[in-house]
Amino acid sequence: MESAVRDGVDSGRSDKGEFRRESILRALENLLEATTLNELNVRDISKAAGVTRSAFYFYFDNKAAAVSELSKVVDEEVAAASAIYSGGADDPARQIGQMMGAVRDTWMRHPHLFRAMRDARSSDPGVDDLWNRGLEGFVEPVAAVIDSERESGRAPVGADSRMLALVLLESIARMGDRYWIGDQKPADVAAATQALCAVWMGSIYGRV
Repeated sequence: MESAVRDGVDSGRSDKGEFRRESILRALENLLEATTLNELNVRDISKAAGVTRSAFYFYFDNKAAAVSELSKVVDEEVAAASAIYSGGADDPARQIGQMMGAVRDTWMRHPHLFRAMRDARSSDPGVDDLWNRGLEGFVEPVAAVIDSERESGRAPVGADSRMLALVLLESIARMGDRYWIGDQKPADVAAATQALCAVWMGSIYGRV
């Protein structure tokens, strides 16, 4: 009986802790829709979440760490979009175009989170390292597709597939940061997406 009571108390504490943590993340995301990470401080976030500053620091080392946690949902969406490029298609340009469009749409659905990650990366080396490791996590899958396309004869032999994959992924991150999260003209958004598709097609298949 005593053990059951203790387990119930521990479970209640755990649920309350998870609620506080989620409240902090929700408050941060809402605030980021109206302002930048650099303009926010922990007091602002804690007040919006209805918790104390000490409670914030119990869950996160700093606001950059909270943004990094918040970005995990976006990471899942980007992973799903990237998986569209799986090779084996009669029309690789179409497959790459579908993948690029899905990645672009993810960036444009969450511009405040991508801006916050950019700010966090510039102020916190740990977050920058997490971003780079996250990007590198896509390298092996893309490199595997490139290798498969080369082995099947659909793509010519070329540069090291892993390094090529990294360069191509970096190009998406760079162009996304510049054209997909700001107040860009629709024509510029479309042009950036088309240019990325051309870079991927040219680099992997030797044609646009």
